[in-house]
Amino acid sequence: MLKIVIDSNVYISAIATRSFSYDLLLQILTHRNLYQIFISQDLWTELHATTTRLIKKKILDQATTIDILELVKKLVHNVVPKERVSVVRRDTQDNKTLECAFAAKANIIISMDKDLLVLKTFRGIAILHPKTFFYMLPGE
Repeated sequence: MLKIVIDSNVYISAIATRSFSYDLLLQILTHRNLYQIFISQDLWTELHATTTRLIKKKILDQATTIDILELVKKLVHNVVPKERVSVVRRDTQDNKTLECAFAAKANIIISMDKDLLVLKTFRGIAILHPKTFFYMLPGE
């Protein structure tokens, strides 16, 4: 079973555009026998704050956003990072994704963040763009 941390930008893209990020999220969430998704309180807080801001700006639909976030909340596993890292210097908030993945003993981080993608790996954890991971899925 693959352990995955999905960066908040992928969730936002899934909610906003219903594109490959949405398809990817559905694939992962509906194949719980193949994948476990992990999230930390820091990532959940960031996701909630960002979606709230985008709803107020009328960029995201409130009902759709709530439905998707409630589904995600039911299906993800919470993890509490015990170690802080300072790998990403330009946007230090990105380190929270790395901390979550390390605490979860994740195999993969799925992100669209260039500061994370440029790393390619972190302590043996692959960092992949959603499109890369999507085309690796069986049957895709």
